[in-house]
Amino acid sequence: MMLAALLALAAGAVAGIFLAVRHFRHKRLPAAVALFHGLGGATGFALVLLTVVREPNFRPIREVLYLLIATVALGVVNLLFHIRKVRHRTSLILLHGLTAVTAASMLIRAILVHSPVEESSAAATTPPPVESSGAAVAPPASAKAPEESATTAGGASAASPAPAEKPAAAEFTVDEAVERVLKSPIQFETASANITASSLSAVSEIASTLKEHPEIALIQVQGHADERGEDGRNVALTRARAAAVVSTLVAKGVGRERLHAAGYGSRCPDDAACAQSDAPESCHASENWQRDRRVVFRVLRVKEASFSGEVVCARGADLIPPEDRKFHVQK
Repeated sequence: MMLAALLALAAGAVAGIFLAVRHFRHKRLPAAVALFHGLGGATGFALVLLTVVREPNFRPIREVLYLLIATVALGVVNLLFHIRKVRHRTSLILLHGLTAVTAASMLIRAILVHSPVEESSAAATTPPPVESSGAAVAPPASAKAPEESATTAGGASAASPAPAEKPAAAEFTVDEAVERVLKSPIQFETASANITASSLSAVSEIASTLKEHPEIALIQVQGHADERGEDGRNVALTRARAAAVVSTLVAKGVGRERLHAAGYGSRCPDDAACAQSDAPESCHASENWQRDRRVVFRVLRVKEASFSGEVVCARGADLIPPEDRKFHVQK
């Protein structure tokens, strides 16, 4: 949807550039081109607005929307000048174009990077892990039996009741059926965050399973890449792919508060031996690269029980989203 919005804005921008050139050359502005310019901008604005409604926690797209609102406002002012047959203000035209270009640039960045930032309000809705306490809560004085408050013949107080047993810690266990479904491979188009058509059924099955198992309270959706390419680009691509999976699951009815997206580039290959400087030659084969290009579903919370271990390998630990770092315990 964001790509379609960008294409619509680009079409409107081409028409806008044509109109601006005609304006500065003091020539008549064709009504058909002006209408095309307005339709392109309106279509792009509507698609961005729809994306904001569907992904309210994705901050970059909201910032694009704010800029587009300013662009539309300036465009309306210029249109009023045109209708009243008053010469357009050059400064308003330039400001209109500048805000439009800035919005388009931020939309391109959102499409390429697409790393949604969890809002503090969303984080607040996620129930924190419940920690068991070793201290027993004493019953109120009024609830004690008369025998407990009575003194002995020698004036000594009766023996206090035995302390309550320490409650057992919640056990972190993931259902085997859930684990099996979460291991379903998800593939993407080359150098893209678009999920292939053949993998959409796997995503649908994962969504159905998560809806059937509400005890799975939090999952980190991890994107991983093979060793080829520059680290920054790989990290951006894997973040975009993880976010695309999250968005698809949310569209299929899974609560966004149960999903966190993270991208680790090529830092954590499927075979840990391939992360070493003296990695075997097989690590550089195409078959191994195919295994490294993957999406991993790391369950972080089941009911009140929390995961405690390596969320990701040591080389990728600095890329763990801040809200998930409390689960990472390096061995």
